[in-house]
Amino acid sequence: MDGYELVEDLETGDYSWSAVGVWRKKADDTLWWARDFGCSCNGPWEDMTEADLMSLHSPADFVAFAAACDGVDTPETDAAFREKFRRLVDAKALA
Repeated sequence: MDGYELVEDLETGDYSWSAVGVWRKKADDTLWWARDFGCSCNGPWEDMTEADLMSLHSPADFVAFAAACDGVDTPETDAAFREKFRRLVDAKALA
């Protein structure tokens, strides 16, 4: 997707998969997130557009993002993803 950089994503499953990802908008350094689902006929983020992204700008946005992470069925990977995301947010807050 032009103008965005995938910062981190979490993908689970094989034939049937789900994913949560965080993007940085290059123009203004804001963070956005999306969730994707599919099967073996396509891969994560293949059909994603800017309209699929949800903002990570307010406390409510972070609550929605955390709920999406809870829906990805791999607790160990989910914890690692949350830690990476927390560090990303902490670094952004300090900038």
